[in-house]
Amino acid sequence: MIKFPLQTAQLFFSAPRLQAYLDEAQDYDQALDLYMWGSEVAGAFHATLSFLEIALRNAVDHQLKEWNGKESSQVWTTRGDTRDELRAVAGKAIGAARKHAKKELERKGQSPDVQPTHDQILAQFTFGNLSYLFIDPGYQDGVSKKADRDTLWDEALKLAFPDEGQPIGKRVCSYQNGRMRIGRQLEHLRQLRNRVAHHDNLLHVDIRKEIHTINSVLSKMNTELPAVAMSKSQLRRLRREDPRVQP
Repeated sequence: MIKFPLQTAQLFFSAPRLQAYLDEAQDYDQALDLYMWGSEVAGAFHATLSFLEIALRNAVDHQLKEWNGKESSQVWTTRGDTRDELRAVAGKAIGAARKHAKKELERKGQSPDVQPTHDQILAQFTFGNLSYLFIDPGYQDGVSKKADRDTLWDEALKLAFPDEGQPIGKRVCSYQNGRMRIGRQLEHLRQLRNRVAHHDNLLHVDIRKEIHTINSVLSKMNTELPAVAMSKSQLRRLRREDPRVQP
């Protein structure tokens, strides 16, 4: 049991933030345990979602290279080489990533004449940039982007989700609404990632459900990925160690 005075905790954690844990716990000691447990949960989610994000980024990149290269360069982040549908959906994100990558080079002392590589630009893509390829934030599907997203899905992105663990007829890449199904999962996980990044409390996050969603997306990319992701993840252990659960 951690021993830490309430007034000190309120000073450094803030009274409003701590109150959520006090409301959830039986007493202050349990609230403090719950706070520290929540910090571990956030760290575990961050690690597991980072694994997913990197896998997603590279799976998407591989398919976009193949698709973009059919009519232009495989280097789809190069100015002027991005095909129309991709530029319509992700043009702003590509431009922003290019600028961030250039600034990162300059920060490291590179000459202003040195341009970032495709991989350096790709590394600046956020989870939100990736999920936006499939669906608008808030699970919407803006009319202006729908046709372009449908083309990207049908001709490229669905190939990043072969979903080989399912019978052919039930694979997400076989469904007309497969893009929306993947998009909703990614948007949900993007929102969870933002909550983790902004240090929101995760007291009412269903850890088991989130693990299922993460593994669902990973398995659609490659059936071996969930086992790799979970091999070092602390999420299942932390779910069992929730201070609110009686032993």
